Amino acid sequence: MMEVFAIDAVHAAKSSHGVELDYSAKSVSALDEILDRAHKTLRLDDQEDMVFAFPDMWGGYLGEVIRRQWGGQWLIPTDGPLSGQISLAVRGVLISPPAQVLKRVRDGDSASLCVYLAELERTFSSRPE
Repeated sequence: MMEVFAIDAVHAAKSSHGVELDYSAKSVSALDEILDRAHKTLRLDDQEDMVFAFPDMWGGYLGEVIRRQWGGQWLIPTDGPLSGQISLAVRGVLISPPAQVLKRVRDGDSASLCVYLAELERTFSSRPE
């Protein structure tokens, strides 16, 4: 399902933002810009609706970038801190790209996806495949 959301994100980026997303690590900066615009233009009361639209689609794309680079499997854990949330298990680490997207839109630059991706690269480079 998240792969389908990622495809939707590619189409939305092109049609609504004039941006080509190609699943590369470099494309995350374009996603970061799209989400930065959302951060700057959405009113706080709009964020209730945003919770349903943004995280799955854009998080699906972010997760697919990560999964294609380092491997991994989409799942919904039944326990732990990400219980019930769409998550990605990569090299023994459980992350939630949709939650990271939501954080980026809510918190702005302090939750940069480019910084997040660099942190993941450091984490995954030290773990076996």
